[in-house]
Amino acid sequence: EAAAVSALDQALWDLLAQEKGQTLTAALGVPKRSAVGLYANINRGTLDRSPTGFAARAREVAKRGFDAVKIAPFDEAKPEASDAARLRPGLERIAAVRAAIGPDVRLMVDCHWRLSEAAAVEVLREVEPLKLYWLECPIAEDETNFAALRRLRSRANDGGVRLAGCEMMIGQAGFRPFLGAGIYDVIMPDVKYAGGLRELLRIGEEAARHNVACSPHNPSGPIAHAHSLHLSAHLPFFPFLEFQYGESPLFFDFVTGTLPDPNSGRSDLPHGAGLGLGLGGEALSQKLITVAAAETMKA
Repeated sequence: EAAAVSALDQALWDLLAQEKGQTLTAALGVPKRSAVGLYANINRGTLDRSPTGFAARAREVAKRGFDAVKIAPFDEAKPEASDAARLRPGLERIAAVRAAIGPDVRLMVDCHWRLSEAAAVEVLREVEPLKLYWLECPIAEDETNFAALRRLRSRANDGGVRLAGCEMMIGQAGFRPFLGAGIYDVIMPDVKYAGGLRELLRIGEEAARHNVACSPHNPSGPIAHAHSLHLSAHLPFFPFLEFQYGESPLFFDFVTGTLPDPNSGRSDLPHGAGLGLGLGGEALSQKLITVAAAETMKA
């Protein structure tokens, strides 16, 4: 339901900006920046899940100019089974990536809620020499875990690491308890679920009042990415935007208009009236024809 509401809101803002002959950035107000810094999420695009595979992918994005990289290395862990043996492969992946990118590229680790509090403490202890920029979603995000999350934030901050999360929350009401309870250093509202463009901006403004950064969750397709770029121009306490690196050429092939090149760790804002791009193109047409033919064969 939240995704449907958010999508309709995005479409209406796109139409409104087109009607006014403005970019979506301009329609939303006076921007705070003319370009957006990006970090490369290499997780889903890394098919070789060995430490060597992660390191190779991380080295590739660093050479392209990204100064921040995110991985989700704990494939083997589960909240109920995050013992040392299950953590070890993930820790080895983190160490390999840090060695590959050097000390100056920021490194973020997404845990996908796969850890227990004790396991998260162990991870923070093990990676302290590797100087993470943030640890994301270590344990389940609900009010019964607020005390544990506050302890983890304190432990992370003691080692110079930020705690990040809140990618699935909806509307200001969903984020407010986390902000009020001092759970995170960084929140990550997603344009697909937050409840609309203005709502996401209100979330970012409320976060800034709590001295919490807002870095939108964005491992998404080109349309959500373009909306996130326009929004990121307005967020008051904004470090950078997520970009799903190297997952599929269709990210670029399925759009009409011009998608600013995100492959250097920085993106210009989309130009043209409204969003600045749309779904379409020959590649999308051919894909739809192929899918339709396959469905016909099944029938």
